Amino acid sequence: MKAAEMAKSKYGDFDVVLIGPKVDCDLEVVEAEDAEDGHKKMVELLEKKQIGWLCNSTF
Repeated sequence: MKAAEMAKSKYGDFDVVLIGPKVDCDLEVVEAEDAEDGHKKMVELLEKKQIGWLCNSTF
């Protein structure tokens, strides 16, 4: 999460969306109960074109 916050503040020309448990941060968070739920939500967001390219991290 720290790296995502740093990248957003340094470059600022893209949006960061975290998918996983609720966290206290200034980034957009899509809450997911577990990895399976997170994957499902990620696919939904991609299909709706609400997110584009993504970098995956360990849940």
